[in-house]
Amino acid sequence: MRQSTANKLTAFEYTIIETLIRNAGKVVSKDTLMLQLYPDAELRESHTIDVLMGRLRKKLQVEHDKDVITTIRGQGYRFDAS
Repeated sequence: MRQSTANKLTAFEYTIIETLIRNAGKVVSKDTLMLQLYPDAELRESHTIDVLMGRLRKKLQVEHDKDVITTIRGQGYRFDAS
């Protein structure tokens, strides 16, 4: 990720992309991402991840020709840089 994109990410977006990159090639569930973002929250809205993921994808599209985040329906998300 280029410096210009990293500077524009919110803390939550950065946490999501960092988690996905650390698990590159593996599916990361929404629950796992929510725990990373809100470790102490009792109620977690999965829609929050959908919104953040949409914003993150838009920001990453500026610098990548393809979507590097793949949605695996019913499972979560996978980071594919190749």
